Amino acid sequence: AVADKPWWEHLLDLLLGALTKTKLGGADDGKTVTASVPLGSGYDREAEIMGNVDKLKSACDLAILNPDFISRDITGDGQAETFCNRASRSICEAMGCSDFLPSDNANTMLQKMAFTPGWKEDTIERAHAHAMKGGLAFIGVEEALHGHLTAVYPEPMQPSGSWGGPVPLVAHVGRPPNQVRKLSGAYTLATRPRLRAFLWGEA
Repeated sequence: AVADKPWWEHLLDLLLGALTKTKLGGADDGKTVTASVPLGSGYDREAEIMGNVDKLKSACDLAILNPDFISRDITGDGQAETFCNRASRSICEAMGCSDFLPSDNANTMLQKMAFTPGWKEDTIERAHAHAMKGGLAFIGVEEALHGHLTAVYPEPMQPSGSWGGPVPLVAHVGRPPNQVRKLSGAYTLATRPRLRAFLWGEA
């Protein structure tokens, strides 16, 4: 006679069974069709998304904390310059995008996003959804001399009383202080109709 399995083999069988999901569905002939799907299916994608979210947060946080991006007068004209373009470029490069030059200002970057392959103009809501999956997204506005550009920060929207509804958080580098703030705190209400949102790649 064949000896019964040792206890640890029974335990292994139970564990292996727990790592399988069983999906049942009715066939046309009345029979039950059983299909086994490994529990790991789809979980690699979730881990990838979480990794990209963490990577995006880190890129935004580093840009905000970078002392080189603090507003200051570097031309000697008595007016403080801001460095949203440099911060945005650093975030792009951290996420694998190298579409911009050190000399590009915010206006130029927005214009490049409009026609460079890999970028897509979309709504602010979809830009936020893209960032929440770890995707690179920006919201910005062009102005006469130079505009403003902010990366969408991957956190849930926050209510804005001045804008009358929820708005994304953005990595603001420009008018002090540099920080993660509501979109309504990075742009005036007057600029709201002219804001443009761009998504890069696939999240």
